[in-house]
Amino acid sequence: MNSLKGTHIATGQPVEVMLSKREVLLIEAPFGDINGNWEKAMDLVSVREGIEIIGQVDLETITINGIEKPFH
Repeated sequence: MNSLKGTHIATGQPVEVMLSKREVLLIEAPFGDINGNWEKAMDLVSVREGIEIIGQVDLETITINGIEKPFH
């Protein structure tokens, strides 16, 4: 399971978004522009789920391959 968990800034509601394999590959890419890769992954999430993450959700954890870690 791959996901992001956080709190919607405006509403205080919990948010959990599942991540596709492509989004995970962008997030974990060891090359290229890290910030650009993140933005591309979040654009894909927005198109697929209709949820804006950047600027809208205070991320708390990221889960990759079932391992949950605090989000920096």
